[in-house]
Amino acid sequence: MDATPGALVNRVDRLRLLGNGVVNQTAAKAFATLSARLTDHLETE
Repeated sequence: MDATPGALVNRVDRLRLLGNGVVNQTAAKAFATLSARLTDHLETE
């Protein structure tokens, strides 16, 4: 039985890329949220 490349080719690399995309999106959302809160806080002083 020969193993043929299929859906598992570069599986780890593809999963790692998916994970990085989520982290980038999460960081962008966190930055935008914190920036908005800081702006609101500074405007109320």
